[in-house]
Amino acid sequence: MEVHHHPHVEKKNFKEYFLEFLMIFLAVTLGFFAENIRENISDKEHVQLLCEQLVNDLKKDTAALNKNISLETIFTRKEDSLFYLLQQPIGKADLKKMQELILDCFNVTIFRASTGAITEIKNELHLKQLSNSKIMSYITDYESDLSRLRYMENYQQQNERQYTQTFIIAHFTPANIRSSLTSGFNNHVIDAQVRNLTQNDMTQLSVSLEDIETYDKIFITNYSKTKETAERLMDYVTDEFDLQKKQ
Repeated sequence: MEVHHHPHVEKKNFKEYFLEFLMIFLAVTLGFFAENIRENISDKEHVQLLCEQLVNDLKKDTAALNKNISLETIFTRKEDSLFYLLQQPIGKADLKKMQELILDCFNVTIFRASTGAITEIKNELHLKQLSNSKIMSYITDYESDLSRLRYMENYQQQNERQYTQTFIIAHFTPANIRSSLTSGFNNHVIDAQVRNLTQNDMTQLSVSLEDIETYDKIFITNYSKTKETAERLMDYVTDEFDLQKKQ
């Protein structure tokens, strides 16, 4: 009968066990730190991309605001011309020019901000790079300005419908309305013909026009303020997230 002998296993001493434990512990710890570093680098790159997108959006916004400021400046000049024309006696007033100016002033500028990057940033505020910054304070200021502009746009649209559109419907001839609708941005009317227009109608429109022009001037002020807020946000993001070299 064959006898099997079990190999003799040498017992490890404490030092060997400790070294094995230490190596495993270091491997796990280094892996943990490596993963944290990887995630931090990934988060930082993500935040950089979001901020670059935000700066690009704000550049578009400031360009659009500049355009609206220019348009509102033109509107106020034409409203001044229309106001003085409406003060003239109806028999001497240039009624063709009056109608064209009314159509020119029958406009409300609309500003719609590029909010894609802002929305994404607000969804990523848990990221350390964003949560440790003041970016939301600047975004809140900008959104407050945008909210004010939306209110003003709605109010001015009501003014235009109540005053200008009502006047056009009541006193323009069908031919002149049709011509203005088909002439694109030229607001051309065929002739000086009007319907049922009295001196009091012209006086009333000039009074209403003061409200419209006042708001157009307020638009210029608020567009400029919103532009400055956008530029402050853009400057902060550029400096805080080191976008200087990439812009």
